[in-house]
Amino acid sequence: AGEIEKHLTTIKKENLTVKYLFCTHLHFDHVMGIKEVRELFPEAQLACNKKELDVLENMGMFARIFQFKPSSLGNFDVFIEDNQSFELGNLKIKAILSPGHTPGSICFYFEDRLLSGDVLFNRGVGRTDFYGGSFSELEKSVRKLFTLPEETIVYPG
Repeated sequence: AGEIEKHLTTIKKENLTVKYLFCTHLHFDHVMGIKEVRELFPEAQLACNKKELDVLENMGMFARIFQFKPSSLGNFDVFIEDNQSFELGNLKIKAILSPGHTPGSICFYFEDRLLSGDVLFNRGVGRTDFYGGSFSELEKSVRKLFTLPEETIVYPG
């Protein structure tokens, strides 16, 4: 919650417009606060890869334990494809489909930075033992990400 408040403060202070709410994947721990964020930024478009919708519908016990209703996210406005680019001001963001942790995991690359979701971690990779996970797909995704410039800074999570 502290991180969210910090970002909201910056958005307000800098008078920024939130155009998209990008989802790297739809595990509950990454989307539980989306409903509230959408209420704060009703014009922002909710975006994910279409393959993630199946993950959302199959959260099973995790959704029950945390009393999360997948329907609370509402509808997605944009379905992101591999290599799709988004321009936000002077910033160009490239989506990189990176399945394995989930079937539709997406990483976002911009200015020698990578937002890796749960695909890459410091000295490790994401789990593949949840619904839709695949170690062989994750291995392919990691190899693909390793083709990025060596100076790329990775922000996991």
